Amino acid sequence: MAMWGRLRFRTFWMWRLSGAVFVISVNAKHFQSAGFAAQMGALGDQIHSLTLDDVRIYDDRADDAHRNDLARLMVFKKA
Repeated sequence: MAMWGRLRFRTFWMWRLSGAVFVISVNAKHFQSAGFAAQMGALGDQIHSLTLDDVRIYDDRADDAHRNDLARLMVFKKA
């Protein structure tokens, strides 16, 4: 995750109450390389009810290069 992303997330995180639901979307191709997997793992017991779902970003009207691009939705609650 880019430095600005980590800093924004930390600032946003500290103001949320326990039980707050987060839904974060990232292009599935970049989930590992941009550090999202590591960041989620680093949260450890600060979160619960984590689900990861891949969904199409575009419908069938998109061009062939992007028609099947996937977003990874990270849904979780703050402990």
